[in-house]
Amino acid sequence: MTWSNSTPTSSPTRSFRDGSRSALRIGANPVSAYAGAPYFAPNQTYAQNFPDPSVVWDASTGRYYAFATTTGGVNVPAMWSTDLVTWTAAPNNGSTDANGQHHDALPLPDTSGTAVNVGGSFPFDLWAPGVAKVGGTWVMFYALRVDNAGRRCLWYATSSAPMGPYTNPTYFYCSGDPMGSIDPQPFVDTDGSAYLIWKDEGLVGSYGQRIWARRITVGAPGANTVQWAGGSSAALLLESDNSWEAYVAESPSVVRFNGELLLFYSGNSWDSDTYATGLAHCAALVGAGPLCQRDPANPVLAHKQTNQKSIGAPSAFIASDGSLRVAYHWWKVGFAPQYPAFPACQSQAPLFCSENQRRMAVERVQFQFGRALFNSDPGPVGAASPAAFTPRDPVRVLDTRQGANARRADRSEVLTVDLASVVTGDATAAVLNVTAVDGAGAGWLTAYPCGDAPYASNVNFVAQQNVPNLVTVRLNAARKVCIYAHEPTHVLVDVAGSFGSSGTSHFVALDPVRAVDTRLAIGRPDTAKVAAGTAIEIPLKGRLGVPGDATAVVINVTAAEADGVGFLTVYPCSATPPVVSNVNYIANRAVPNLATVRLSSAGSVCVYSERNAHVIVDVFGAYAPSGAQFVPLSPSRIIDTRGGAPLSQGEVRSFKVAGLGGVPSNATAVVLNVAADRATAPGYLTVFPCGGAPPIVSNLNFAPGQALANLVQVRLSNGDMCIKAESATHVFADVAGYFV
Repeated sequence: MTWSNSTPTSSPTRSFRDGSRSALRIGANPVSAYAGAPYFAPNQTYAQNFPDPSVVWDASTGRYYAFATTTGGVNVPAMWSTDLVTWTAAPNNGSTDANGQHHDALPLPDTSGTAVNVGGSFPFDLWAPGVAKVGGTWVMFYALRVDNAGRRCLWYATSSAPMGPYTNPTYFYCSGDPMGSIDPQPFVDTDGSAYLIWKDEGLVGSYGQRIWARRITVGAPGANTVQWAGGSSAALLLESDNSWEAYVAESPSVVRFNGELLLFYSGNSWDSDTYATGLAHCAALVGAGPLCQRDPANPVLAHKQTNQKSIGAPSAFIASDGSLRVAYHWWKVGFAPQYPAFPACQSQAPLFCSENQRRMAVERVQFQFGRALFNSDPGPVGAASPAAFTPRDPVRVLDTRQGANARRADRSEVLTVDLASVVTGDATAAVLNVTAVDGAGAGWLTAYPCGDAPYASNVNFVAQQNVPNLVTVRLNAARKVCIYAHEPTHVLVDVAGSFGSSGTSHFVALDPVRAVDTRLAIGRPDTAKVAAGTAIEIPLKGRLGVPGDATAVVINVTAAEADGVGFLTVYPCSATPPVVSNVNYIANRAVPNLATVRLSSAGSVCVYSERNAHVIVDVFGAYAPSGAQFVPLSPSRIIDTRGGAPLSQGEVRSFKVAGLGGVPSNATAVVLNVAADRATAPGYLTVFPCGGAPPIVSNLNFAPGQALANLVQVRLSNGDMCIKAESATHVFADVAGYFV
């Protein structure tokens, strides 16, 4: 092997990696055995401790198989699944391990005496098995301890069946590094060539931990023999660095997806809050290295949902449907990333000893926005049917700032928001106010009906800014919506209503008209600002084109000339404003947002302001018993002037909408997220039906140096809409649905 000249000042290695075992222990308890883990019972559904997973799909049996570091009473637990959600432990296979179990995938890890016997039921201290089918032979690689200092080396065993038993254990390889080699994972490329991917532990003060690849062959000279391929040599894929990895690069897993070789790996300490999963893009697996380049968005996976943290030990594989999947283990949020003290944890009801285990999860990986997105929630199936609206009092369903597990959404994280309890049972789309709060940098949020993330955006934000936007988004069958965060930010989600077959309110598109402008005493008795901590009532039913039987209105609400940082809340007038927000503003800047709000029994809406601020309200439509129904679409970009000429100052430009993004020719109105970008001066956009003079309203207030977006619900004129720009700017728009 050829070592690089890299000389990090430190190269931490793991002194141990806790596996686990059942209470069936005999004799001494080795350092890698955790007696508090639940028993890995044969033929039973299992969802507990499963560290360092390795997952493989076998087309001949139609099953996925998973293997892990020692846990639950066996050297190597194996389990199977058909859906990657429910996993069943292996049945008895006719073997017997040292712990008296008959379903161990590897009943005897070593027969040569090379591995150190540390005593107890698991004398071989086995780590991170990796399994693949090479030709017609199932091969398992794994690491065993070879001295009392914790040095480990690589073995293999073979089987004719995926769940074993794997037999003929054979010592295979060990590096010259003081702590040896671990984390072996076999990889079979699309041309049938097989490789072993592994990690060498490095040498403190000289070189870091390194991930290698080398060709292997199986079946010669004997049927169960594995050896290095003739003429092959080890190729350096990646060396750990002092970034988020903290000189740790381990648990490598290589997969070829859409023709590209991808290396997933873990960085940082396995028992810390900073453990995470990285991604590298590889040019090849042979030749002079390093052959893999780190993804600029690393780490690509550190948290998932509200309960998973310290995500690592990735196992990448191609699923039966051709999608890319990654299995990993995770620690539970709210607990230290360590196994609880045993046996003391037995008295800690209701958590007990199994609460903080390294459980396995599997996610689908999609590449969008130049990033790797991890989410397995399915998208909707087929086209949506026209549906009517059911307004509701606004309610907050997500606030990542709140609770014991409060944290920003990670870079590239996909949040799943379950709306089943706050929308109708037949809802196919929902109206949400989505806010990015205290972002770590410039980025955006994209709300979509799970499944494949579209190339679209809803909320554009910069660092330490609070930016809201109304979102009308299709839901999946489980009434969930997914939200992608391009950069770290807190996320708030408020629900204003939903569309479904049980809805009774239909959309009535109106020519935009200004209802209130406190700066000019329009709709108000004077030019006073809305006082801090107070609300103004705006009667709308039967006025300005709003039908007398309307149930809700679509209004664009703008805060202007505010005295400080604050928010507006738009709601059906009642005694107390709800704990939601529609517009987040700063001092002396006009900030708009569209709002869909239920009318009070008196036909009014109220606007509450946290600070002294002027308020402008423009009416764009209403919901009433008669009108159009909504058809949600998966968001798609249908307008983007950034590839051509921007709108000039004062220009009115017509844009074709019908026939694009799924909008049919008979659509009467459309829902779009419209954004201004690369503006030359402060200004605003007015979006309106073509065919007449631009109305005295605004949809979006913008400024140079930032892309800003706002939802627009506008009537179409012969399939077109028009946009007027007060100042020169580019515009882009993503369609979310239409009315017929």
